[in-house]
Amino acid sequence: MSGSPWLSANTWPNCIRTSPCGRPTAPNAPKRALSAEMHAGFSALRQHYPFNARRVLPAAPRPPEVERDITRFSALVESLRVRFAARGPFLMGEFSILDAMYAPVAGRCRTYSIALPSRSQAWVDHILALPAMVEWYAAAAEEPWILPASEPQGAADDTSGATA
Repeated sequence: MSGSPWLSANTWPNCIRTSPCGRPTAPNAPKRALSAEMHAGFSALRQHYPFNARRVLPAAPRPPEVERDITRFSALVESLRVRFAARGPFLMGEFSILDAMYAPVAGRCRTYSIALPSRSQAWVDHILALPAMVEWYAAAAEEPWILPASEPQGAADDTSGATA
């Protein structure tokens, strides 16, 4: 059942019961459906742009299939932020599993210098500024290991933006 949205739909509902502030959150169908889309989708973005918390690379032309994934991500974030902005800075206002599921896309946007519409960029900036993310990126910058699949030729010498 690998790649199936049903895998996510059945796995994630019980994973997050509190927000970073300790307030209870209730999983619901829209969060689960959008989390499932993240879990089972965005394959071109994952394939062409591996996650790398250590680097910020210059923007470059993207394959059409990656552009489609980025367009979908932006549309999703823009629509959620318009709808839920009054409730807080996260995708649906308060922190939820949805923010955790899409955080790796935020990281890829940073690593690969992907320009986004304003609301999408604001959400990416907010997620990457969370204390846990800042700490994670700082720890990644200190790691001695180089993963060739995640660090293109020449990127290992570029430490610009290694911390959030």
